[in-house]
Amino acid sequence: MATLEEKRVEKTEQILEASLKLFTENGFHATPISLIADTAGVGAGTIYRYFKNKEDLINELYEMSKKRMADFIFRGVDKKPATKEKFKTLWVNMFEFILNQPREFLFLEQFANTPLINSETREAVDKFFLPVKTLVMEAWENNEIVQIQGEFVWAFLSGPVISLSKMNRSGKIELTEKSISESFEVFWKGLEA
Repeated sequence: MATLEEKRVEKTEQILEASLKLFTENGFHATPISLIADTAGVGAGTIYRYFKNKEDLINELYEMSKKRMADFIFRGVDKKPATKEKFKTLWVNMFEFILNQPREFLFLEQFANTPLINSETREAVDKFFLPVKTLVMEAWENNEIVQIQGEFVWAFLSGPVISLSKMNRSGKIELTEKSISESFEVFWKGLEA
């Protein structure tokens, strides 16, 4: 028999998964708590036991999704000996996350710049991506990449991955292992010192 804590975790996951589905399909304002409750198979009162309101729920979901993304994209990066290999692993992992978790990616894109995501959540998720700063610092120290602001490196890394993934999703291009590898080489040439 499940403990109270196990039941709480299960209910929270049901609510968050239902919210992820509904927010990406309908948006925030067109997704009432009652619909989330119905989709999650819980009562509306249950949602309010775990979350203060819908804004609290979306912030929790955003933080959870960013954490999952960070865990996914940084896997194996620290096991690579060379900086270029670390960046390439990060590049490939980002494509894999977007291609394998399209709903979560869509949610993150949809709510990345909305005022619904509060400053506390933004600060929390920024910490998940500290390994990028470490990687950039390492590359600077080894004189492997140009000395530009770390946030620019992240933008140069994530921007093409996101754009190419969207083009793949719309059928304009087909992403293959070869095309992902070739696109990385173009990215790397733009950063190399």
